Amino acid sequence: MLTALMVVTAVALVLVAFWPRRGVVARWRAGRRFAIRVQIEDALKQIHKCEVNGQVPTLDGVAGALRVSTDKAAQRLAEMEERGLVSHDRGHLRLRQRGRDLALHLIR
Repeated sequence: MLTALMVVTAVALVLVAFWPRRGVVARWRAGRRFAIRVQIEDALKQIHKCEVNGQVPTLDGVAGALRVSTDKAAQRLAEMEERGLVSHDRGHLRLRQRGRDLALHLIR
């Protein structure tokens, strides 16, 4: 009797943890993807703001806007470069057309 109860409890815990789209792991992954998306959008807005104000966007500026370390900001900027949103040339960040369009969409 006790063994059967332990098996049922174990199965229930596994289901709660790994249920597709509803389990703890799926919700954690979705939250992580959302947090990364928000950081990328905030970085785009920061770079756009600098460009509009005639300032040079920097890694430190993006890190400050995101409230993360420069390492984490560099990681996000690398992802953005892979997606064709920004370019990084000789220490200067620039929005590519796709990144500029997305930044303007977010701002509006």
